[in-house]
Amino acid sequence: MTGVRDADMLGWSVIVPSNGVYDSFSDQDYRKKISFLTETPVKGVMTPYQKWKWPRIHTAKWCLHPGTNAGADGSDSDIKHVIFRYAEVLLMAAEALNESKGGPTQKAYSYINAVRARARYTPQGLQNYPADLATGMSQTDFRKAVQEERRVELAFEWKRWYDIKRWGQVVDAFTKQEPMKANQK
Repeated sequence: MTGVRDADMLGWSVIVPSNGVYDSFSDQDYRKKISFLTETPVKGVMTPYQKWKWPRIHTAKWCLHPGTNAGADGSDSDIKHVIFRYAEVLLMAAEALNESKGGPTQKAYSYINAVRARARYTPQGLQNYPADLATGMSQTDFRKAVQEERRVELAFEWKRWYDIKRWGQVVDAFTKQEPMKANQK
């Protein structure tokens, strides 16, 4: 189970994203708050990641709610690791329609916007971000929008390698000076 070593939470982690990955998520996007762990109790005191023994932002998706069966050493949890989520199915359908029809269809927009609409629901209520995509995008622009939505929505769900591989982006992802900048257009 992932977690922060020496913190009050159980677990340890080898899944520590770069600060560039963290910074590439919009602060307005609730998915950033639930995907990254930037503070946690250490000896009963809420402690920011800069003061952890290994001062790195960690992934939060798999450690915040380990369940009652979690082992004392963090070796087990009640988390059911999902292979496919409905959001991924919608994004696959949006991408397939865009590629097969030579551009986005109304159905493709409805699929990606359904994912974005769900992301607007937070414990604090309905938010305005991320907004629905406006119609009229080119095939290339819609493709980039789907790629970015997959990156954010499916963060730390073991999908990214397969995405960048099939999109032919592996070399850029691993050789650019600032690979996260490619997604900031």
